[in-house]
Parts: sequence; structure tokens; C-alpha cells
Amino acid sequence: MKTLGIIPARSGSVRVQNKNFRDFYEGRSLAQIAVDEAELSLLDDVVLVVDSAYASNTVNLERTRLLRRPDRFAGPEACADVLAGFLWEFYASSGFDAMVWLQPTSPFR
Repeated sequence: MKTLGIIPARSGSVRVQNKNFRDFYEGRSLAQIAVDEAELSLLDDVVLVVDSAYASNTVNLERTRLLRRPDRFAGPEACADVLAGFLWEFYASSGFDAMVWLQPTSPFR
């Protein structure tokens, strides 16, 4: 089974701006923690889905790819299930059998 890991990390939080990219624990952001854990996992591929250049410049990626989400999925009204459907279709030709959603705001997996 080929599994794709998705880390959806917006910088435009309504209440706490850039919450996924601020220092959270030991100098690492929530997004960085998610990336680090995903890269250590058995996932076949990992994609960090961001909404800004700022977000893409704050995370260290070794084997994780970066995808800038389309604007229609970047605002506060963007729904996770709609983004997940878009990403599943976007990667449909890549041969994945499953997709794992790694929410940065749930760092203690």
C-alpha cells in the first residue's frame, strides 16, 4: 500500500497569526514538528501544504515536498474536507492508495 501524508498548515489563522509557524517547543513550530514526525514515519511521501511564501520559508524539509495551496483553499472559510478532496484528485495519478492527514495543531500524536 502506498500512503501519502498531508500536512495542511495555513499561516492566516484568525485568532493567532502564523500559529503553525511560531516557536512552539524547543525552537520548533507546530508545522516543523509535524514535518519531523512525518519524515520519520513509514509514509511513502509527505507534502506540506501552505498558503504563503512566509510559511514555506520557515520549515526545514528533508524529504517532504512543499505545495502552495490554491487561494480558494487558503482563507478562514476553507474546509479541510474540501482541501482533502482536492489533494486526493491532485495526486490521483501518483498511485497512492491512502492519504494520512497530519494536523499541525495536534502535535502530540
